[in-house]
Amino acid sequence: LDLDEFKEEGRSPDTLVNMTDPTGSYCLNLRDPYSRAVVRHCVQHWITTSPDVPFAGCFPTCTLNGKRYELAVVGGECQVPETGELRFLGLFPSVSPEVAQDVMRLNKVEKPLPPERKCS
Repeated sequence: LDLDEFKEEGRSPDTLVNMTDPTGSYCLNLRDPYSRAVVRHCVQHWITTSPDVPFAGCFPTCTLNGKRYELAVVGGECQVPETGELRFLGLFPSVSPEVAQDVMRLNKVEKPLPPERKCS
């Protein structure tokens, strides 16, 4: 799935990710190919913008079906499961850690999920 068509801000009312700064909290149903593409984009953003930061530094909370989970990256490609509920907080260095972890900012960037993409 190619996310390029969603790069233009405001292009789609149910766009779940800011393509230039995906910092935010996510709850994704991995049966949805678009949700898996969002995960891959966030991981690719981490790899390209902050390769020296460990996974837990950019994804301090990441759970799959309620259990702590670390996404596998093999050969530069993120291996995303095809089922389950993935929840994570993505913190990326395009903003300062203080701004990225500000609760008020996170509330503003958390995207409401359309009914067909809700986790449960």
